[in-house]
Amino acid sequence: MDINVFNDAPFILYVIFALGSLMFTDIAVIVISVQCSVIIITLLIAILEKLPKKK
Repeated sequence: MDINVFNDAPFILYVIFALGSLMFTDIAVIVISVQCSVIIITLLIAILEKLPKKK
């Protein structure tokens, strides 16, 4: 088993960076997902209002 440190270094740095910036990315993901769900809900409401109402 030969472990090449130079090949693993970028991945380790990426993991450290991801763990360090986890809070900010979590907040961004939550905000984006909330915005997307609001857009989807408004589109559904608009489509339902356009449909002819059954009597």
